[in-house]
Order: sequence, then structure tokens, then C-alpha cells
Amino acid sequence: MKTLKVLFLCSAAFLLTLLPSPAQQLLNYVQPASPDLFSANLSVSYDYTSMQFLVSGQESSYIALGADPSNPDNYTSVFGSFTLSATIDHSGNLISGTLAAMGDSTWAQDPVTLAPIDDSTLLSGNLVAGPKGNGYDYDLGGSTFAFLFTITGGDYKADFGGENATGYISLSPWWSADYWDGSFGASFQNPGSSDTGYSGVADTVPYVPEPSSTLVFLMGGAAWLMAQRRRRNTLTR
Repeated sequence: MKTLKVLFLCSAAFLLTLLPSPAQQLLNYVQPASPDLFSANLSVSYDYTSMQFLVSGQESSYIALGADPSNPDNYTSVFGSFTLSATIDHSGNLISGTLAAMGDSTWAQDPVTLAPIDDSTLLSGNLVAGPKGNGYDYDLGGSTFAFLFTITGGDYKADFGGENATGYISLSPWWSADYWDGSFGASFQNPGSSDTGYSGVADTVPYVPEPSSTLVFLMGGAAWLMAQRRRRNTLTR
């Protein structure tokens, strides 16, 4: 019976390692050096009536899995679009959302529309729904947002762990700290710049959370039961 308890606790601990930890501080997440899909010139807006939070802009570069980001030769220039669309209610709960990163490394453009000719899906996913601090988070000044998403496809999905793996988006709208009051009680949009129209950047990387406190507790409990079992076996010899 004791052996079964130990096996149960160890199995539960293993399963917990496969799940994102709600206690993980999303804004303080240490991003891996690669892979990294970088986006720029982002427009960030929220429509109060439809409750739509929309981020749209350009894909800029990609650092493949295992590549050294300190070497400029490892950056692949990507010409395409980045779109994050979410429904966030007036209380700040993320109801649903999607990510679509499109791009073309050849930079071939249609001469009329200027759209990329060989556009393909680089990465797609569904945002993890939840309240602030769970599926997504932002600082009080709104200068940094963090989103989790479940990967559904794209040319780069293997680098990110494949379908159903968890990705992480760090978004910086580039507005002043007093521009947004941190609530979703009114519509807002980040101010434009003279060069790009809008300013904002985002990094899209894999998400590998630290073990949760529950996992640590279960592992400790398993170790304690095993120690007790050894102690009793020693006393009965």
C-alpha cells in the first residue's frame, strides 16, 4: 500500500510538470534565447463596445532554435504580419483569443498592394483564457503585457515544441506610463509615431514554467514516505 502511495505521488508530480503553473509570474518570466519570433511597429488597441483587444503590426526577424542571438548572422529577416486578437471583458478577464504570425523570408512584394507574395503561417495559436495573472498579465502602467498561448500550427511550430505546446508573448506597446489607467472601462489605442504610425514590439518564445509549489510539496511528500519506508525496513531487520 505504501509503495502505491509513493508511485501515485510521483506520477502526480510528473503530470504537474506538464502544466503551466498559475503561480508563475508571467511578467518576470525569463525568456529563452531561442527560438524568438520578433515583431515591431505594433498597433495596440481596445474597443470598449466589442471588448476586442487587438495587436497588429509587422514580423521583423526570427532566431531559430539553438541559434546564438549575439551573432547577427543567425537572424532571419521575416517580412509579414503579426496579429493578436483577444476578447477581454470590462473586468479584465481574457475570454478567448488567437495569434497569427505570417511571413516570408524572401521579402518578395506585390508592387501594387506591397503585401508579401509568398506569405505563409509561421506560427498560430489560441490564447490561454483567464483573469489577469493567470492566462495573461500586464504591469500597472500597461507598458508590458504577457500572454500564454497553445500552439496550433505554423512553419516554426517544431521549434516551439509542436502542436499543443505552450508559447509566451511579451508585448511592449511603447506608451507613457500614464497613458492607460490599467482598466478596460474605455476604449484606447497606443499613440502613433512619425516614422511607423505606431510603436510597439513583441517577442514570441516557448513557455517552460518553473515547477509549481504544489509539485514541490508532492515531491517532498514522496521523498518523506520513501524515507519512512526505509526506516521501518531497517528497524524490522
